[in-house]
Amino acid sequence: MAKPPSSKQLGFLKKLGYEGVEPSTLRQASIAIGEMLESKDSKAAERAITKQRKSEEKRGKQAMNAQLQPIKEEIRFMVRENRAYGGQGLFAGFQFVAIEDERPGEDDEPYIGAFVPLQVAEKHPEILLRDALDYEEVLSESKLPRGTRVVVAPGQFKALHSSLGCLGSFLVLATGLSLLASLA
Repeated sequence: MAKPPSSKQLGFLKKLGYEGVEPSTLRQASIAIGEMLESKDSKAAERAITKQRKSEEKRGKQAMNAQLQPIKEEIRFMVRENRAYGGQGLFAGFQFVAIEDERPGEDDEPYIGAFVPLQVAEKHPEILLRDALDYEEVLSESKLPRGTRVVVAPGQFKALHSSLGCLGSFLVLATGLSLLASLA
């Protein structure tokens, strides 16, 4: 994650007469200072910040895509194997587990122990990118305990009210997912 601008940089920009949007990173502030020193044009400095932000966003998306690639490949493999196995399939999805010696953040907390059906992971592979959590493959024959939280979309969960095998859970959930998809 990029470092925020220092208070000295922000103060210097103000002294130079900069009146545009506040830079959100150290690099953006440096670019704005350079532009202000060179042109003394606040609008030009703001355009330079905007250009830098777009560049940072593009690099961030490229980094996320690089992280997602192996996850997408794993999901495609599981889907292919399910098709080859015929109908019922081998893989039901994924279950989140805490990483040893990592304290889950506020965003990861609800996902601990949650089950992600393969259908949901296929549609939203980014769900599997959690900072302090890992995931394990769950086979169709596995049983999920009552009360297991099931991820139906990013940040949306349903609780299992009975102890079903993953395949049974998935079939019950698939009906709910179809209903959720029609409501979205």
